[in-house]
Amino acid sequence: MDPDKLPADPDHLPVDSDKLPAGEYLFQGWQLKAVFPGRVPPAEREGYRRLLAESAGTEQVVEETRRAGPPGTADQPGPVPRWILTAFFPEERKARETLAVMKTAVQLATVGSGPARAGQPPVLEAAPIPAGDWAEDWKRQFSVVRADHGLVVIPSWEQYRLRPGEIPIYLEPGLAFGTGTHPTTLLSLALLGRAVQGGDYVLDLGCGSGILSIAAARLGAGKVLAVDVDELAVRATEASAARNGVHGLIQARRADFQTLALPRRAQVLAANIGRQAALAVMARVNDFLEPGGRIILAGFKAGSIGKVAGAAPGLGLSVVEKRIVDGWAAVLAVFKPGDPSPEGSRMPGASVPSTPAPGASVSGTPATLLPGAGADPGMGRR
Repeated sequence: MDPDKLPADPDHLPVDSDKLPAGEYLFQGWQLKAVFPGRVPPAEREGYRRLLAESAGTEQVVEETRRAGPPGTADQPGPVPRWILTAFFPEERKARETLAVMKTAVQLATVGSGPARAGQPPVLEAAPIPAGDWAEDWKRQFSVVRADHGLVVIPSWEQYRLRPGEIPIYLEPGLAFGTGTHPTTLLSLALLGRAVQGGDYVLDLGCGSGILSIAAARLGAGKVLAVDVDELAVRATEASAARNGVHGLIQARRADFQTLALPRRAQVLAANIGRQAALAVMARVNDFLEPGGRIILAGFKAGSIGKVAGAAPGLGLSVVEKRIVDGWAAVLAVFKPGDPSPEGSRMPGASVPSTPAPGASVSGTPATLLPGAGADPGMGRR
């Protein structure tokens, strides 16, 4: 094998995939397909993409264009283009709920803020995922993603040679959320790099694929507890940790954060789980974080940043940084119980830059912070 095509990272050890709990979660679940006959204007495509992702609560939305029909002639039009959107779900219930939402939107002939559809309505169908189909489709959509602090998210099938200073996170596509392509994940990675210090105990609430847990371990955390209500996510995190050679640092547990009890409080908490869940996590911050601990809250729209940041002072949290990308927001705060300091206090061991990071927003003005964009992954776990 060409040595130039080998991963340039001694920690990325070969792993026997047959011994990982990954095979099942990759190919179970349901899919929803929306097939649009004829041409679909770009603005309308974006509206449907966002609607499907918002309703599905997932970033796993694949799009493709196919042509159906015989070749065209001088007197007869050629094959009719068909634009196809597919979303993937770990269970039937969510697929059918999303199908109902999409049908309602089509019946109303509106797509979010986009224009009404003038052509034929799409054909909508929810069904179990045929073995092997979704993974191959998703592979065509997923490539290497670079984030802040040298973090690089690399699909497991990619032959990628690391550049000096890059920190790899190797992922296999799965139904659990977190592939590095969505702004909420990229924002969380950026703030995680600011928050984690050597030897920290990190709590990852709503761990999904385990991407933030792996990033924390790569950034020097001494121990990571990854928590999710979805058994699919727990298995995905365990498989991802093993694939990255950090399984000794990460413990994955199925639990609800609202009733979660910890053996000890953490130094860093990451919660990329949506606005309502973020507010609920903040209400339990004293149970989760030791004084001086750092908390990352993400997974909500930019319009909600004021509500999230506004709740912080009353809970002993001092906001250090706010970031926005593509209409999505994230907040980094420090837990200072009993400290009446105003928003903007400095984080232990770090300083707040006098100007925002390139492309970032601290005041709440939309800006482009990191590469990659995506549709709204919806409410709940991210």
